[in-house]
Amino acid sequence: MTSRPIVLAIDLGSSSFKAAVYGDAEEPLGEAAVAIEYDRGADGSVELDVRRAEEAFASAASGAIASAGAVASDCAALSITSQAQTYAVVDERGEAKTRFVSWLDARGREDATDIARRLPEFAEHCSFGAVGTGLQITKLVYLARTGAATIAPTDRVWALPAYLAAALTGRPSLDANSAAMTGLYSLRLGTWWPDALDLCGLRPAQLPDLVPVGTPVGRAGDGAARLGVSPGLPLVLAGNDQTAGAYGAGVRPGGDALLTIGSAHVAYAATHDLCDAAPGTARGPFPGGGHYVLASNDGGDVVRWAARTLDGGMTFAEFYRLAASAPPGCDGARFELAPDGGTGTWTGDETPSPANAARAVVEELAHHAFEMASAVLARTGVAGIRLAGGGLRADVWLDALSREFGTPLATTTASPALGAARMAQDALARAEA
Repeated sequence: MTSRPIVLAIDLGSSSFKAAVYGDAEEPLGEAAVAIEYDRGADGSVELDVRRAEEAFASAASGAIASAGAVASDCAALSITSQAQTYAVVDERGEAKTRFVSWLDARGREDATDIARRLPEFAEHCSFGAVGTGLQITKLVYLARTGAATIAPTDRVWALPAYLAAALTGRPSLDANSAAMTGLYSLRLGTWWPDALDLCGLRPAQLPDLVPVGTPVGRAGDGAARLGVSPGLPLVLAGNDQTAGAYGAGVRPGGDALLTIGSAHVAYAATHDLCDAAPGTARGPFPGGGHYVLASNDGGDVVRWAARTLDGGMTFAEFYRLAASAPPGCDGARFELAPDGGTGTWTGDETPSPANAARAVVEELAHHAFEMASAVLARTGVAGIRLAGGGLRADVWLDALSREFGTPLATTTASPALGAARMAQDALARAEA
């Protein structure tokens, strides 16, 4: 078996930038993480200073390489997976005119409603079926309407990975997997969506160059050292974190789907062909020319709320240990999720014990995860499914999910950084073939 080259993978997450160095094994040779500090406003704004982002990237990259006992030149490639919708406006020289506007930014609810009215075919073009405040298109319309940011004809709008690609290689590139999540890209057309750009007053030349997900976009230039990487390093854009995590777990068109139990609960399957838009699911490009379908909910937020409600100081691990001490069925205790998610209520004739109350939450979330996964399997024609995610460190989750599916389920690793590394290693292998 030919050994895999050592690569540096960086997951540009919402709470931290996480870097890892991978070789053959699923476990990294070294890793590092740098927490991200946002500037949050009373109006719901969530923004990240550009220099702060660059410093976090460099620190994470250098830290992971040092942790692996290596030097930057030991790496054969750099691969980036990223939050898709966070962006900044830059001038014709590539200098940032604004901070990065995070997808967490809550401004623009009225604009989201207006965009949905003015673009009635939105679901047919975008990864998401509905316009939300997290999308680039919503923020751009909001900032233009309020005058908070003016985009000149010579300015550019670059998503976070495109900005870093430009800083590293001189070419502002964005993979189609991430672009499809912005609201500015058309899955139907396979390029930037003219109607969406007209709504924002943009031209295609003001947006990044589009590339297939998982392919090299260029090599790092002489200025790459300030970002913690070696000049000459090929750069691969690995798409959003769910796609990268699924790729690292071995998800491929025609293979098993993946159900991840973490901060979010996500069912993900890859397909050869693009599925039609459907409520409650997202879709988009997958490495190798395929496509994906996913469904998700905020199950982790429900567990966090339930742990605070039952005992304000309870950790996730303590909550799951408490749930495991109750029998399946929770002695008749039931939990009903709130319609908007995040909270819920316990039902029954009697107030349940804390243990039964905790297990009832797990069993209800497991049922929702089963229904979500079943919908993805039905839409894609995929038969098998595997489990991944931090929640599975608690046996009570495995037990509840196995009962829902009616069979024991295999588990796997679904790290976005691992998936990004595997995409880069596979791209290098193709280049050598």
